[in-house]
Amino acid sequence: IKADSTTLDPDYGPSHRILEVYDTKDCNRIERKVLPVDVSPDFPYYIAEITYNNNSQLVAAHGFNNIYIYDVENRQLLPQLQPQYMTERYGVDAQSGMIQRLEVWEKYLVGYARDYGSFVFDLSDKQHPSPVPAFAEYEVETQVFHSLFLLESQGGYQAIMPSYDYEANEFSINPAFKNPIALNTDVPRSARNNRFLVLRRADAEKTAVAFDLKNRKAVALPENIATQQTRNILDWLKQNG
Repeated sequence: IKADSTTLDPDYGPSHRILEVYDTKDCNRIERKVLPVDVSPDFPYYIAEITYNNNSQLVAAHGFNNIYIYDVENRQLLPQLQPQYMTERYGVDAQSGMIQRLEVWEKYLVGYARDYGSFVFDLSDKQHPSPVPAFAEYEVETQVFHSLFLLESQGGYQAIMPSYDYEANEFSINPAFKNPIALNTDVPRSARNNRFLVLRRADAEKTAVAFDLKNRKAVALPENIATQQTRNILDWLKQNG
């Protein structure tokens, strides 16, 4: 990401929004793209810190709330993306909504925006990345959201509850399961905006799987609790949470 005379703003100075891609074998430039101003000319674009892996061969860059993905394999810049959320967000200050981190995880792009929380895109179809809505979301306090996403993986689902530590500048995807599991996702929307969420395994026993969205973790249920009705499990979670 660079700035030059073509992006110099008379009021704000250098505008770092030129994306250039080079082939390291011969130092030839493969791509040059002047990205649009995002909120203000003095808000630069960044190459996201943890985005590239050999499986996806994708590199992400972001401005304030614009996201661009470069497909290394096909040497192509993909269409612009913007975070989408389960419910409407309202800014706390001028920094609200600023993208803090991005990470390519398996076939998904997972990110975190200041005050707005986490968001996910499915990159299975590189030409048409699609937003993955949060399956559940808990408003811990006014305009502070903890979200849970169910991501299809290996024939089942992995549940993630991303978090970002501002002081330590640490981003964690927080996968809930050691391995993806088959789940019944037929849950009323009215049951997806609480601290506790109960899902059922898609097997003969229909064993319950529980989550604490406030603390962003899966809850280990005792065997005699995991087979009870959902209402009883929620009562147990509230008493032991």
